[in-house]
Amino acid sequence: MNNKEILDFAWQGVIAEMDKLTVQPTIENMEKYGISKDDEGIGTITGIITDEAKYMDLYNKQDWLWEQLNEE
Repeated sequence: MNNKEILDFAWQGVIAEMDKLTVQPTIENMEKYGISKDDEGIGTITGIITDEAKYMDLYNKQDWLWEQLNEE
C-alpha cells in the first residue's frame, strides 16, 4: 500500500464512523434528540447527529485526510 491508499482507507473509515453518529430524522428521533418539528429548515435535515462533539472531531479528521489526499 502506498501513502495515498492508506490515507484513502483512513478517510473511508472516518466517514463510516461519522455515519454511525447520524440517525434518520424520524419524529421519534427528533423528540429523542430535542429537535422541534417546527424548527426552521427541518425539511432540509438529512440526519440527526447523536454526539456532536465526537462528530466534529471526526469531521476535522476527515477534513485533514481529504486535504492530504488531494495534495499534488
